[in-house]
Amino acid sequence: MSKRVGLLAWVMLALLVAACDTVATDTALTPSATPARLLATAFISPTPNPEQVRATQLAITPTFAQPTMTVQPSPSPFVGVFIGEAQREDSSVHVEEPFFAPDISVFAQPTANANRCGIVVDRAYVTAWQTTADVNRELGCPIQAAFGFFGTVQVFEHGVMYRRDDTREIWAITSDGQQGTYNYMENPPQVEIQGMSAPNGLLPPQGDFAVMWLNVQGLRDRMGYARTEALSDVALGTQRFTTGTFLLDANSGQSYALTNDGRVFGPFAVPEADEGTGTPSPDDVQVISTQVDEEP
Repeated sequence: MSKRVGLLAWVMLALLVAACDTVATDTALTPSATPARLLATAFISPTPNPEQVRATQLAITPTFAQPTMTVQPSPSPFVGVFIGEAQREDSSVHVEEPFFAPDISVFAQPTANANRCGIVVDRAYVTAWQTTADVNRELGCPIQAAFGFFGTVQVFEHGVMYRRDDTREIWAITSDGQQGTYNYMENPPQVEIQGMSAPNGLLPPQGDFAVMWLNVQGLRDRMGYARTEALSDVALGTQRFTTGTFLLDANSGQSYALTNDGRVFGPFAVPEADEGTGTPSPDDVQVISTQVDEEP
């Protein structure tokens, strides 16, 4: 009996110890009773309604500052006190006709007005230009001043050939006294031609003239053979126009009007020299241009 009581006492003690352990474990695992603190924020919609927009505008009140003057008017040694841009009258020039190619109707007049051109028509050519309607109509106005140069000339059966010696330009002109044609060659090849012959009383062309005479198709038939030897150091001159050129032969006292499409007008007689001017003449081969002031 006593053994059963002792065993029962041990069982009761074991149960009591187990119960204490369970309470301690439950107490340790119990979380803190302190509540969590959360930050309260107002939600802003990405697409606010009109009331929200109005509330935002009222919350931001701009402050307008009174503008201050940073630059004070001050006297200037040039225009006084600057008060703004000055009013100016219209200074544009209204041009009713071009400077270098005037109204073409003027060329239909019996005597064209050379003063209408921006560049002066040289005295050696102005008479032919003024009095020949075909010339001033076809050539127009000058595009550069006249100038002179030395050259070589050879006369042919049906025309004449001119060479500018410093550039080796050649003009081969055929004319019946009213209108003709011409060919132009710049810097012909330098070749030596030998063994050329000509009919009795005539001569073959010489030097660069022979090169052009043989190489330009049809030129030999139009020019024929030479009637004179080539003459060098001849006073020549030219003036370029809008659509042509005047070519001067001061040795013979005549000029030709050459159009850009190969036509020739002339020859025209060159006015005789006035005393004290630079009008070209065979006796003064170094002066070609006529635009020289008279001596007092």
